[in-house]
Amino acid sequence: MIKEIISDRRSLLKWAVLVFGLSGLCVYYLYLVTRTEWTVVAPEFNGMTFASQWAHLAKGQWNVDTTVTYELYPREGKYYIYFGILPALVRGALTVFYDISLSIPRLNLLLAGVILAIVNILTAVQLSLHKGSTSRYFGPLLVLLLFGSPVIYFLTPANPYHEAIMWSLATSALFNLFFIRFAMSPMSNTMGRLIGLGFLAILPLHSRVSVGLAPFLTLGIVGTLLALRYLRKTRQDFLTFLPLLSLRKLILVAGIWILCGSTQLLVSYEKFRDPFAGQRLGQYLYFMNKDGSPNERGKAYAKYGAWRWDNFVPMVEYYFVPQSYNFSSHWPFLVTSNTLDSYEFSEHLDNLEEHMPLTLTCPLMFFLTFCYFKNRRSKPLFDVLILSYLVPGFILLFMWAACLRYCADFLPFLTLGTFWGFYILKEKESPLLKDSRFMACFVIVLLYSIFAVHSTCLMYLLTNQTVPDESKLHLYNLFLKPFI
Repeated sequence: MIKEIISDRRSLLKWAVLVFGLSGLCVYYLYLVTRTEWTVVAPEFNGMTFASQWAHLAKGQWNVDTTVTYELYPREGKYYIYFGILPALVRGALTVFYDISLSIPRLNLLLAGVILAIVNILTAVQLSLHKGSTSRYFGPLLVLLLFGSPVIYFLTPANPYHEAIMWSLATSALFNLFFIRFAMSPMSNTMGRLIGLGFLAILPLHSRVSVGLAPFLTLGIVGTLLALRYLRKTRQDFLTFLPLLSLRKLILVAGIWILCGSTQLLVSYEKFRDPFAGQRLGQYLYFMNKDGSPNERGKAYAKYGAWRWDNFVPMVEYYFVPQSYNFSSHWPFLVTSNTLDSYEFSEHLDNLEEHMPLTLTCPLMFFLTFCYFKNRRSKPLFDVLILSYLVPGFILLFMWAACLRYCADFLPFLTLGTFWGFYILKEKESPLLKDSRFMACFVIVLLYSIFAVHSTCLMYLLTNQTVPDESKLHLYNLFLKPFI
């Protein structure tokens, strides 16, 4: 095989471009993750969180030690974190190269980012080869997803929140890749693929539950459709695109789905003695004064709860509607702003970070997602997957708190919409792709998206409380001061 690749100059060139491209991507992501410092061993905000979790997991314990100082829940004289255990397991694997006493959340974050990038590339290839041909249009698609999506400002700073987010995005993307392969040919090796998908669905649940909810729901819906196919086996209807499984195999599929959800409930019970506790108890100290009495946030949370219907409109404004104060006449022109302080909101809403609406940072992803839904000609299982990812984002719009990093709950949906928007345009051989004016506008908006997410990343770092002041000063002198 190697001789064939070497003898084929075109294949050799493609492999060379791939290798150098991935190498360059790793270097650039390292530049972002380390905030231009080029070292993965460095102290970060609560940087020992997952190292502590792994050290205790290795002893069969679920608590963390005093090196963790935030997002803790006290129980029986010990402290527990609500973060999923997958980043901790990755940190445990990294002990082969770095001692557990070292702070390497940057490396953890970098690995997640690189894996996510590779999976996105493989997904693009999978879709482009769907009809046995490649497409030159997937080059701009990959540039958009690798350099022009909100992933850029999730790659830094390397705090536990971003570690959990990035691993949930990477593992959910891996689930999506294999689910797309299953959706393209559901009659082939059905049980083997469903078992594999069941185990893949466990991973994002143990990174960020909200993102991991979508793969879990996807498997549940597919299982339900397979059961309906079994019950309606004598009829020719819309379910004939699915294989007809035996009752024994259906029970096995149901068991895999239950196992997937049970692992998350079990971890939550072991930590909090409540299988449905999760973030509610994990943020216990966030709502409490040092003497144990509830602070103002705690009182509001106890009174109004985590979700309210009347949060919907302000949340939509927060995540999707650009405001005048998001723009500036000075470099870098786009400004993260504390929008909740700009409105008269009731006490049941809280803002944890500055914000930048998604429509302002990734308009091209919204456009391609719109193209998919407007010209939808996909396989039914594609719809099951992408609509499942609407659920976490929809739930988020009723939550008690708004936060820039919570945009991660919308990102898998937009990413799939972006992939399939390209897929639809290619499949229909849209005249837009041959229109020079459209393509010129496309390139301009693509370049804007790259600029917008990097501008947001910079402003986010300069205002985020988890970034050290010396790092902020360094970034200011490097990227802002020369333009003032």
